[in-house]
Amino acid sequence: MQIVGGHHSEIWTLDVDPAERFLVTGSADKELRFYAIKQDSVDGESVKDGDDSSISNKWEVLTHFGEIQRQSKDRVATVQFNKSGNLLACHVAGKMVEIFRVLDDAEAKRKAKRRVNRKKEKKNGKVATEGTENGDGNIENKGENSTVTDGPIETNKITVTVPDVFKLLHTIRASKKICSISFCPITPKNSLATLALSLNNNLIEFYSIESAETKKTLAIDLQGHRSDVRSVTLSSDNSFLLSTSHNAVKIWNPSTGSCLRTIDSGYGLCSLILPTNKYGLVGTKDGTLEIIDIGSGTRVEVVEAHGGSVRTIAALPEKLGFVTGSADHEVKFWEYQIKQKPGQVCSSYHSLF
Repeated sequence: MQIVGGHHSEIWTLDVDPAERFLVTGSADKELRFYAIKQDSVDGESVKDGDDSSISNKWEVLTHFGEIQRQSKDRVATVQFNKSGNLLACHVAGKMVEIFRVLDDAEAKRKAKRRVNRKKEKKNGKVATEGTENGDGNIENKGENSTVTDGPIETNKITVTVPDVFKLLHTIRASKKICSISFCPITPKNSLATLALSLNNNLIEFYSIESAETKKTLAIDLQGHRSDVRSVTLSSDNSFLLSTSHNAVKIWNPSTGSCLRTIDSGYGLCSLILPTNKYGLVGTKDGTLEIIDIGSGTRVEVVEAHGGSVRTIAALPEKLGFVTGSADHEVKFWEYQIKQKPGQVCSSYHSLF
């Protein structure tokens, strides 16, 4: 039907405003490109017979409207209009989101008229200055060749450009790289819109977009790990699951998928649940073994085990100990030992030697 060019690199995203006035596209170029959408009917009734130009124009749905320079040098990941169409969000492949205010036709024409009038006044001032320097005090009677016109500019002669319609309102910079964005379909009473950001550290942030500023109203810390999961271990009775990551151990309910506990730890590379299902064992990147109390959700002991990172843990068949392998090229055999907690008689925990 129609092929439209313009970008110098691949187009990553595009969106149409709810009123179907404009199409915006984003790529690795420094600009956002805008296209006006033809609103006339394409049923051919208004096309004259024998008019080849009219026949060809019948299929031209998009016409180039202009460009806007972006603030970021990263490629565009997402462009999205909000439900009412008065805001446009441009999310780049980084930590930045640019929010543009979208003016309606009447506001855009008024802004274009003010722009033309300012340009006219500036030009009149320049001509007046030149006339004074040349000794000509009456610059208004310069003849028919004068390019300066008096009186207001007619609205129907004013050309509306992209900056007249799209105005940069705010720039949001997140703490981590942004994966995706979305406008809330419900518009709050005291703001223009609510924007949700999904970050690569498993965090969701909500921002209230107002005319004067943007405010972060809410942050949801999802129950999953914020980095790669390095190991998972299931208890012998399938009642819970232990997972390790770069700074935490999490205990999960396999039936519901909910996170029961989060325990601070080192960078866990491997794990093992002891035969009693009361304790977990984590081998870390620092070469230590950490004993985790599943019931209380605490780390009860840290053992200096290897000179390199502990890469693997395997239980002995008789369930009296386990074997560890490390980056220091050593394999060590361990046995369990029951120790009483200091100051208590009945309570005990597992230790290693």
